[in-house]
Amino acid sequence: MSSTTSTAAQSPCYGASPISLVELQKAFVDFRFGNTASERTKGVQKRLQKLKEERSSIARFFGNSCEAPEFLVDYVLYVQEDVKTSCSGAIALAVESEQSDKSTNGACWDFDKLLHIKAPLKFFIYASDVWQAAKEEVEHYLRDYEQHVRGEQILFLLKDGDNTKFFKFECKEDGKQNSKLELSEI
Repeated sequence: MSSTTSTAAQSPCYGASPISLVELQKAFVDFRFGNTASERTKGVQKRLQKLKEERSSIARFFGNSCEAPEFLVDYVLYVQEDVKTSCSGAIALAVESEQSDKSTNGACWDFDKLLHIKAPLKFFIYASDVWQAAKEEVEHYLRDYEQHVRGEQILFLLKDGDNTKFFKFECKEDGKQNSKLELSEI
């Protein structure tokens, strides 16, 4: 098991994440959603498991039949700090994955859960014919949410048909964000 150095931004609250936004994007750049939710879930789980195995600093991986059941969001990678007490430690990465046909309701529900997780890096995967509308709603959520922490990063993988786009949000200040906030395509 090798340890990968992270190039993630150092957050005053969280410290450095063992996984950078760029490393996470590279791990999913050729991701295929499959035809069913089960295929998508297995694909996400497999890639996250590989990221965990490449980093000795990530101790636990929860969600959808991994080492333990879901906890708050679809997937959580923990940094375990105290082996003696089996304390879960800090969350290194929180992930939500959603697939929808014509509605943004599922996207907004899942994204809202991500906003409430304390983690330096969050990942939102969304496949839909209406991903552009979902992106706009997510930007609205980001602007209105009042408990952002400077240094947190969110990677978005948005897909419709054969088109896959990555966007990012990097929190520059604590609290509510600027009203002109838009996700940056990467």
